[in-house]
Amino acid sequence: PSHDRKGLIWIATMSGVVTFDGKNFSIPDNCQELTNNPVKTIYQDSKGNLWFGSIRKGLLKFSGTKLSVFNTENGLPNDIINVVSGDGKNGVWIGTNDGLSHFDGQKFINYSVQNGLPSNIIFDVLRDQNGKVWIATANGVSVFINDKFINYSSGVAGFNSNIVYCIEQLGKDEFAFGTYDGLSILKKDKFYNYNSSNGLPNDRVESLLNDENGILWIGTYGAFIS
Repeated sequence: PSHDRKGLIWIATMSGVVTFDGKNFSIPDNCQELTNNPVKTIYQDSKGNLWFGSIRKGLLKFSGTKLSVFNTENGLPNDIINVVSGDGKNGVWIGTNDGLSHFDGQKFINYSVQNGLPSNIIFDVLRDQNGKVWIATANGVSVFINDKFINYSSGVAGFNSNIVYCIEQLGKDEFAFGTYDGLSILKKDKFYNYNSSNGLPNDRVESLLNDENGILWIGTYGAFIS
């Protein structure tokens, strides 16, 4: 879910998006393209635009009055969008089932294994406090620095699994990774791994949120924990 500037909570569902004002759920106006369209991710940029990553119709942008649709015909590598994330400027990073894309508002620049990514299946993208772009993939983690990808695999780096679903920054140089086989924490260049044997309700960690109090919320397959 995502809060907009009016205080509404936008919720992605398998049948489109709904809003919640604290009392009632509503289907938003001017968003007909989202009706009966599975939506996986929502991102709000610095201008208040809402970006939706869908499973069938690609990338959608809602200005508050107008909904724009971008898909493979506009330059996206794939219409299945797993994540939309900010680039720190006025553009967005888009993780798809067939590569990574950057959209500056005018054109798409696409990246794949041919450009150095470890996998074309992109689950999450995070721009950290230093401007580095971290990419969670189906075959490890990649960091995009100076137009190059630096890749890390579980066997070499030491995290739980090469299937990495999500990334969350905990501190300046501290990160959490949700993987198929548990939670991995990177701290001072060392990984600390946790799974069901350490108290997680399930090894498959699909979402992470570091809240304003510094508490890490962990969403697993079937339950969540903090």
